Amino acid sequence: MTRSLCILIFFLSANLSAFAETHSEFYIENDLVSKIFRQSLKLSESLQPKGSHIAPMIGFMRAEKLTVINHYFKTDYRQIGTLPYVYLMTEGSLTDSEEGPLLWSFSIGYTYIQKNIITKDVSGLVISDMVSMQWAPVELGFRYKIRNIFLAEMNISFDLGYGRSWFHQNGNVDGFDQGAFYSYASAGSTIEKELSDSLKIVSQISYCRDLKEDVDYRAWRLGVGAWLLI
Repeated sequence: MTRSLCILIFFLSANLSAFAETHSEFYIENDLVSKIFRQSLKLSESLQPKGSHIAPMIGFMRAEKLTVINHYFKTDYRQIGTLPYVYLMTEGSLTDSEEGPLLWSFSIGYTYIQKNIITKDVSGLVISDMVSMQWAPVELGFRYKIRNIFLAEMNISFDLGYGRSWFHQNGNVDGFDQGAFYSYASAGSTIEKELSDSLKIVSQISYCRDLKEDVDYRAWRLGVGAWLLI
């Protein structure tokens, strides 16, 4: 966006110069315009993320608690066991060094499953139904990276994050369908191992819990993938 602004400044200055040449009552100092343009380019470069990467990941969530309550049903989703999902993760350095040690991180994920689920209505009646469930977490976090003194090609970081998830359930029973958003906090660790100059494997483990909302959520998450330079 900032680079587009620089191009716009250059375009406007060129047109103003042409306008000044045909209108003697106007005067444009070209040296000053060039200086502003160069400074704009420097600003654009300084605002670019430092050392940005992107990683396609495969994740697995194991819920200690995942209970969804609406006006008619209470459903405990621990019965689904381990839930696989896919997500994209990116990070960038908040310091001058591309390797940290302090970094920001952002991830977005998605999963969809269909499974026979046992739920309870408000009267306590147990119902079995074929349910479609979608889950899409979005998370922003900070990572403090340390270098392994025993294995130079391996880095370890400690992670803290805040996330917002969309959860949707759909069934055949009237009143079961529901979509909900809930917030959660996470803490964990990321391990990176460099296999070659062009390949770096990354794995993550974290623990998450909800922030007192409609969805009762406690879970362990594990993810594996590979960094791609961008």
